Order: sequence, then structure tokens, then C-alpha cells
Amino acid sequence: MPLHPALLKTLNLLTYIGAVSTIVYNRKFITEELAQRPNYLSNSPVGYIIPAINWFLLGGFTLVQWLDFAHDVVVEAMDWNLFVSNILIASWVLSWVHDWLVVGQILLVINAVLIWRLYVKMRVFTATNLLDYAFVHVSFSLYTGLVWLDVFQNFFAAFTNKDGGPDSWAAI
Repeated sequence: MPLHPALLKTLNLLTYIGAVSTIVYNRKFITEELAQRPNYLSNSPVGYIIPAINWFLLGGFTLVQWLDFAHDVVVEAMDWNLFVSNILIASWVLSWVHDWLVVGQILLVINAVLIWRLYVKMRVFTATNLLDYAFVHVSFSLYTGLVWLDVFQNFFAAFTNKDGGPDSWAAI
């Protein structure tokens, strides 16, 4: 296997672990922060179950990507998009920890465009088996929708007042 695909797959795996670790490590903070900014999804079981299923499927993808049937999708369609997306997601979580919600919004928009491009390029490839369908096609279809939902929710969190504090524009 040439260096490029092996390096790409390894970095996909490592950055996935980094993104999930960042989310898990800061879960208590994220839960408390979302409680201060209530909406229809953030404090419901659906708001936790669907992203958890998606991260499970993406974790399965990081293992399935090493199989022969996924090679073309990873190298030609995903290229470096997933690697960069995982870094952006970890950075977005850290921007929330530091209360840089506008920066987080910018990171999310960049990530959403990146994942959307990945999804469009990936649709050219058809699923060849159940693993390919579940861990490659379904996981990124779900991920694309969730990232755009995060953009929408983060927009309102970033640009509305928090009880007792300044709005985002005054904080900048």
C-alpha cells in the first residue's frame, strides 16, 4: 500500500479518537452549557442518542476503511476531508469550553461545507455490501445532517443573549 492511503487512514483513525476523546472529556461541561441554552434537541434523549449512533458508525468506518472495498471511497472521495473535519470538531468543542462561540460557529460552517463536499463526492460510489452501506454511506449521510443541525443550533447559541451576560457582539 502506498504511503498516501496508509497515512490518510491512520490519520483518520487518530483524529477520530481525538475528536471523540475531546467530546467525552468535556461532556459534563457541554451538558451544563446546553442546559443554560435550552432548545428542543439539546436536553432530550434524541439529542444524545442520534449523535451517539452516528459517532459509533463513524468509529466503525475508521475500522472498515482498511478493508479493500472501502479503499476507493477513502482515497478518492474522502481524501483529507474527514481528517480535517475531526480536527475542526475537536476545535469546535474546545471553542465552547473557552466560550468562543463565534469562533465555534465559523469552525462549524467550515466543517459543514467540508462534510457536504465529502458527501457529494461519496455518492458517486455505490455500496457493495452491508458493511459498506452501514459504516460508509449511512454514517456520512447522518453525519452531514447532524453537522448542519449543529450549525443551526450553534448559530442561535452564539448570537443570542445568555441570561445575565452580554450578547456575543458585545463580548467580541
